[in-house]
Amino acid sequence: MSYSADYVDLATPKLRAMLAQLTPAQRRAMLARLAKEVEVQMRRHFTRRDQEGNRQGFPRTHSWAREVAAKTGVRAVTADSATIGVASPQFAFKLRGGTIRPKGGRKLLAIPTRAEAYGVLPRAGTIPGLFVVKLRTGGRMYLATREGDALRVYWRLVPSVTIPADPRALPPTIDLQKAIETRAEQELVRVIAQNPSSE
Repeated sequence: MSYSADYVDLATPKLRAMLAQLTPAQRRAMLARLAKEVEVQMRRHFTRRDQEGNRQGFPRTHSWAREVAAKTGVRAVTADSATIGVASPQFAFKLRGGTIRPKGGRKLLAIPTRAEAYGVLPRAGTIPGLFVVKLRTGGRMYLATREGDALRVYWRLVPSVTIPADPRALPPTIDLQKAIETRAEQELVRVIAQNPSSE
């Protein structure tokens, strides 16, 4: 059993031994139930991550719930394997890290520096009086407004952002393996109790 992303194999020797006792049809039925168990465990993990908030203390966008947990599901089940996937480009960055560059002809990304700029696109009229500030030393650029003699900075402008991989993006493999072994034992008892005829 694997989940798509890095295709981590969750099948322990104990689980393989249990599956080997079943007919192909029984194996497929069990793998479907085990895949659902992994899906539930992954969604639970992502929901917990969503409740953590963000490091900057900005308003929460609930991306772990909206963009990760909600897009997690069983993708395929056969008599030999099951795959659980997360159909989220955002999650790919959380899992592996990577560099984000501007799209659509833009040359710079706008990184929020204040809570009120978080999750807001810096377009004309978004914040009245917004203009570009470029520092003489280092050439850093910002979008800011004037407040008397001071500047109120809302976004930092950068050509790209590199996001490190999040080691906690997925639940620990050992926790998933324990969950599916427990579920597999329950399912095996049920199958044996039913004493089905072989194919």
